Amino acid sequence: MKKSLLLVLIVLLVALAIYIALNGFAVGNLEVLSYRGIQERNLDLDETIQKASKLAEKDFKNMINDVEENTKKLINEKKEYEDMAQVSVDGTRISRTNSRI
Repeated sequence: MKKSLLLVLIVLLVALAIYIALNGFAVGNLEVLSYRGIQERNLDLDETIQKASKLAEKDFKNMINDVEENTKKLINEKKEYEDMAQVSVDGTRISRTNSRI
């Protein structure tokens, strides 16, 4: 009797394992994926990794180059502005000293 009961339990556990492998199940926050579900998640993960690699290799480098170019432009514009401001301040000082004389 014990052997037959143990055999029935083993058969039921094997059947349950096969069912879970084929269909999967979810209880609350716990989700056990089926074989197909694991393959789909694997493909999604591969796509995400490829996108991240593309961003790291190409887009990130392009953005760094753009930032460096914009920094150089900003520095040049700042120098031009400072030169213009200095001329304006110097010109104002000259005209004020001339008007006092």
